[in-house]
Amino acid sequence: MTQQEELRLKNQFIDDNPHACRGLKAATAHIKTYTANADKTAIKTAWVDEINEIAGRYSGERTLEEYVNDVRELQTYMNDRFPDSFYEGEFSFARAQKSLSVVLKYRWCHGDIVMPLACPIDRKVLHHMGCPFDTWNWAEMTEDQFSCAYARLREVAANMQLSIAQLELIWFA
Repeated sequence: MTQQEELRLKNQFIDDNPHACRGLKAATAHIKTYTANADKTAIKTAWVDEINEIAGRYSGERTLEEYVNDVRELQTYMNDRFPDSFYEGEFSFARAQKSLSVVLKYRWCHGDIVMPLACPIDRKVLHHMGCPFDTWNWAEMTEDQFSCAYARLREVAANMQLSIAQLELIWFA
């Protein structure tokens, strides 16, 4: 991928997704998120604040292990702060992964951080990787399933001589 192609795809993502800087819409669209008695305003505020706190660590290179620890940290924070507020019974690893990854992708596309190692793994990415939806649902993805999907994604990207972030930009366009 040339730098011009990458820049065009980054700009397209920013233009088409102006609210991606928060990460919430991507992690809540098309799936039930909150219980009936949940304080959605307080949850969303805390969620965005915590994502921004974590994303602030990405001014330089980060390892995959650090990224996964950051996803776990977001998950734990939300579950500790808002018990019994999420439809699934908890704030899932999948939701934490998707929301943090979308914010990192947005910041990378905007030129604020280095290229992230991971991308938002969602239905579209799983589809492009050939994962069957009857066994793979991004919204129910566990950490182990994420690791498996990430390994496969790394392999697909390497075969195409792209980074994972670049590959996902192409698939997202």
